[in-house]
Amino acid sequence: MFSGIWIPLVTPFHHGQVDTAALRQLVRHYEGAGVSGFVALGTTGEAALLSQIERYTVLETIADACGERTPFLIGVGATDTRDVCAQIRHYERWNSAGYLVPPPYYVCPS
Repeated sequence: MFSGIWIPLVTPFHHGQVDTAALRQLVRHYEGAGVSGFVALGTTGEAALLSQIERYTVLETIADACGERTPFLIGVGATDTRDVCAQIRHYERWNSAGYLVPPPYYVCPS
């Protein structure tokens, strides 16, 4: 069970690239404030706008910055279950505390 304060992390950019130094600094800052965990690649982190390489960069940076000290969840969103499952399989390497899976958005064909 999760408890305490979990921070949804933004994805900082610098000159069009994920700013890994700024992301590490955010993790350290919030760890110092005593948060219980983080949420990576949620809507606050604008995951829907990131490329696969950028998402991997974010996860690698957060996993490295957190180490074993602070758990994190990974946001996984898609319009179908197969894509969600495929993303989770790819994300297993980062040993997150779990996944945040929102319901798919509604698409009304015309």
